[in-house]
Amino acid sequence: SWRAVLVGAGNLARALVRYPGFRDQGFLIVGLFDTDPAKVGQQVEGLTVEPATAVRERVPALGAEIGVLAVPADAAQGAADQLVAAGVRGLLNFAPAVLRVPAHVQMLGVDLVSQFEQLAY
Repeated sequence: SWRAVLVGAGNLARALVRYPGFRDQGFLIVGLFDTDPAKVGQQVEGLTVEPATAVRERVPALGAEIGVLAVPADAAQGAADQLVAAGVRGLLNFAPAVLRVPAHVQMLGVDLVSQFEQLAY
């Protein structure tokens, strides 16, 4: 199994946490982080939303290898940098932003608008 953390605790992240298919395929979401003080401390499917400032110390403690970005575009690079500094080896990016990561980190961008455009044409 692979352990993953989500940065961003909005609607998209909450939907991802609730999706049972990840667990069925061996992907365990073990951490959820956000910068919004109103979200920190909330419970989502048994996970407590932690402050984004805790990413560097908590990701290694949680044994996470994968980071998922569900943040606004202007916050994406900073969140990616924090995850890389914490030791993740792979990033799944839902933010509408092009990110730069070191060569040893695999990154996959999910562009939902592009997917809709493909369906429309």
